[in-house]
Amino acid sequence: MSEVKDLKIERCELGRRRRIAKARLERESARKALLSKLIRTERQVVQVRAWIVSQEARIATRPDPALDRMLKWARAQLAALEAVLEPIQLSEVLCAQELFPQVDELDDPLGDPPPERPWGL
Repeated sequence: MSEVKDLKIERCELGRRRRIAKARLERESARKALLSKLIRTERQVVQVRAWIVSQEARIATRPDPALDRMLKWARAQLAALEAVLEPIQLSEVLCAQELFPQVDELDDPLGDPPPERPWGL
């Protein structure tokens, strides 16, 4: 009877470890998604900034009220994009999403558990 009980405990523990492993994979996906978003945002900041500079040079030689309004809007968009990349804002996002916790509750000192069906059945 003791062996059956031990097997049940072992099975429960394995299930718990698999849930933790799944949560680790989900968190890793969220980390990668955030990094991709930050890289895209950084590229967009560079592009918008370059576009603004080029248009300001054109407006200097030939003023255009409509283009001036668009530049004002583009500057506001640039400011919003740059705000996303500010360290304080980024830190708040990281804390809110718990992507890099100080104490990792998803850590498994035994490593990833074996797959549920090791032979692919």
